[in-house]
Amino acid sequence: MNADQPAGSTGSSGSGDAGGSRDLHVIIGAGAIGSAIARLLASGLPALVVKSGAAGATVFEGDAAPMKVPGFPVDILNLLGAGDAFASGLIYGRLQGWDWYRSVRMANAVGAIVVTRPACANSMPTLAEVDEFVASRGGL
Repeated sequence: MNADQPAGSTGSSGSGDAGGSRDLHVIIGAGAIGSAIARLLASGLPALVVKSGAAGATVFEGDAAPMKVPGFPVDILNLLGAGDAFASGLIYGRLQGWDWYRSVRMANAVGAIVVTRPACANSMPTLAEVDEFVASRGGL
């Protein structure tokens, strides 16, 4: 869920909150974001990742303290595919057996890369491109 704009990005997104805090309110009802997150976790959801634009994303898991995962600030060219890119990076990391931090860091990287490109599906980075991007910015 995106509380601001594509994870790992900077600049104005235009759509602002697509897939984020407003969606949480629609799904769970009116109230503070913290309350909505608590209700989702109490319903049996094991974890929830909330995207926060250039700030990265936060992982909420059970009673554990929220885990903030920094993003990769970039200049935005195009928002199309940012959420799909983030999801693909997150899924990739979890399927690799990575912990939440590393998986979300990968997701932030993939999302950041795709918003710097002019298209959507054709602009999804390869694993080699993600590895190079991450390596040049301090790693996962």
